[in-house]
Amino acid sequence: MGAGSLFWEQFNFVLRCKAGHLNKVVDALSRRAETLVTMGTDVVGFDHFYSLYEEDDDLQDVWKQCSTTGSHGDMIIEDKYLFFGNKLCILRSSLREQLIRELHGGLLRGHLEGDKTVALVKERFYWPQLKRDVRRFVQKCYICQTARAILKTLVCTLFYQFLRVRGHFNGFRIGSSPKPTRYGFCFYGGRQVYKDGTLHSL
Repeated sequence: MGAGSLFWEQFNFVLRCKAGHLNKVVDALSRRAETLVTMGTDVVGFDHFYSLYEEDDDLQDVWKQCSTTGSHGDMIIEDKYLFFGNKLCILRSSLREQLIRELHGGLLRGHLEGDKTVALVKERFYWPQLKRDVRRFVQKCYICQTARAILKTLVCTLFYQFLRVRGHFNGFRIGSSPKPTRYGFCFYGGRQVYKDGTLHSL
């Protein structure tokens, strides 16, 4: 062992795990098991989650087909839970919003934009209209809306200051035929730029 370690010390290398194509089934099984363990510890009452598939409006038909044939397309039942490939199927309940909220703005998340949040949720979970639900949640997120408003005001304020420095903001319409304005704003690029920094489309 000592001689072997001395031999490898003369090389600079980094060990990396490269995913292959031989153990895809094993990888899928391990991912499903990992998802079930994580959900079992994080979600109260998850042990009885599977008993509600039969009554769910979105998944009850697929559940019945998988219960009789074992699988339906990419849908499969494993350990009493319904999976779409490696993704756990989530019932129509408040759990969907809870998962979106956690993956969108949890302790280690930074209130990601809609597409990134969709990708995070789709990586582990599945339900019909998942994209629609995630994007609606992100659009209504109070923190995201506040941050966008602050950023928009900051950008518009800087834009107004830039116009003042360049001598464009002088109470006149910018263009070939300037017209005076009395309302404390100017026109630039087809938009009204007010002195408080707000920007309005015409």
